[in-house]
Amino acid sequence: MLRIGMLTSGGDCQALNAAMRGVVKGIFSARDDVEIYGFQDGYRGLIYSDFKMLTSRDFSGILTRGGTILGTSRQPFKMMRVPDENGLDKVEAMKHTYHKLSLDCLVILGGNGTHKTANMLREEGLNVITLPKTIDNDLWGTEMTFGFQSAVDVATDTIDRIHTTATSHSRVFIIEVMGHKVGHVTLHAGIAGGADIVLIPEIPYDIDVIADVIQGRSAAGKSFTILAVAEGAISREDAKLSKKEYKEKLAKRKYPSIAYELAEQIEKATGKEVRITVPGHTQRGGSPVPYDRVFSSRVGAKAADMILNSQYGYMVGMKNGETVAVPLEEVAGKLKFVDPKCSLIKEARMVGISFGDREGDEPAEEIAAAEDVRAAEADTKKEKKEKKISIIDVGTGAGFPGIPLKIAFPGHEITLLDSLNKRVRFLEDVCKALGLKGIKAVHGRAEDFGRDAAYREKFDFCVSRAVAHLAVLSEYCMPFVKVGGILVSYKSGDVENEAAEAENAVRLLCGRVEQIYSFVLPETEMKRSFVVIRKEKATAKRFPRKAGLPSKEPLLKAVN
Repeated sequence: MLRIGMLTSGGDCQALNAAMRGVVKGIFSARDDVEIYGFQDGYRGLIYSDFKMLTSRDFSGILTRGGTILGTSRQPFKMMRVPDENGLDKVEAMKHTYHKLSLDCLVILGGNGTHKTANMLREEGLNVITLPKTIDNDLWGTEMTFGFQSAVDVATDTIDRIHTTATSHSRVFIIEVMGHKVGHVTLHAGIAGGADIVLIPEIPYDIDVIADVIQGRSAAGKSFTILAVAEGAISREDAKLSKKEYKEKLAKRKYPSIAYELAEQIEKATGKEVRITVPGHTQRGGSPVPYDRVFSSRVGAKAADMILNSQYGYMVGMKNGETVAVPLEEVAGKLKFVDPKCSLIKEARMVGISFGDREGDEPAEEIAAAEDVRAAEADTKKEKKEKKISIIDVGTGAGFPGIPLKIAFPGHEITLLDSLNKRVRFLEDVCKALGLKGIKAVHGRAEDFGRDAAYREKFDFCVSRAVAHLAVLSEYCMPFVKVGGILVSYKSGDVENEAAEAENAVRLLCGRVEQIYSFVLPETEMKRSFVVIRKEKATAKRFPRKAGLPSKEPLLKAVN
């Protein structure tokens, strides 16, 4: 039986239902023994075990329906480690629900904050797959998110309708578009709707430039001006403030939003009558446009394929028009901003759109602009610097090479696995005596631990120097390695012939021999080799086989 938990979290948008439909249809096309647990109102349902059992029929007829059949809510990531009003540990509660229902995985649909929590659950040992939901199209690692094109369609339609009244009354119109931190929706809707000025958070504006554009249009006989303004648009003066200073200014601002502040400034500078339109939550509502229906169906189907292959710990994204698996740790906490120097901005300028700046300005570099941009860049650099590599040393014996690796690379997380308890106790004493942190010794068989969700496909590298045949070592070790990760085996003797004999085992375990590096030991002149095996996809659940079988019946020929 395959048991799948599913939830939608954060703000709603179009195509949530379509994406869930894609997942469920994809899974049921391959097998019938499936249970779907739908958690109500996002992570709240997972925390408080509020769910309902769903069947494939529940996902029929929802391709074009907006919103989410599961309901959603916002559960801020920064509050996930804070107990609720009754002292409940939310993270432990989510883990308890997951294990109580014996779930094989969680499918989580959401945006940036949702992905932070999803990655935390992955780090806690749960099997997670996420789908990229947000109208902002600001998730790192994917070219597109579902809901974006539908939101652009609504915002563009609003601008289109404003055109007729703007021309009739010779007014300046401001259309405030959703987008607190990034300007993808405003940029695309502004271009598509023929806006004259587009203001986005990534390019701080100068009110004098905006006034000059409006006056210039009047002098050219154009009686109206349309501005598409992201709700997070920021002036050059405000962009120079620290985050704390800017928050203090916003708290004292008399205007309900940036559009109203701009309206007053424009009227004062130009004498023009200004009107404001805020489409607001209509940008999230209604039926998804055809593009979003196709895209969400594709990522849903890709997620189904990953579930069927036990490929967890990833977000389904799109790159170069193809669905791809993106590691969650690369997505969580990162925003995809509009690049002020990208070709789309340059092309928009060429057709006469102003971004409220002077073209010689380089706001992304010369102004300490948009504190969120600076903070995100700093976070990205910090994450790259602090990214930890996880390594498991299988059959470690006296702790080689695990302990020397920890000494050489103290930032890496090392797990030492051995089947003899006295060795494990010895290794614990050694690590303690050396003052090593971030290393643990575990007693058990590789065949058992390779089936444990807390260890299976959780490591970037697996190392082993056992004398067992490479076919046997592959079955012991490959289940521990993440997709894209590496098994390094230290071997002696005729390794080329052994690798050829193990070819079937490596293939069955979803690996590929990438390199064999041989060398001669000093003094003894004995040959030694490192066999490097890259894991290309998730290992089938039937491997490793029960204890004893890998060595008794090595995978030297095809297994039925």
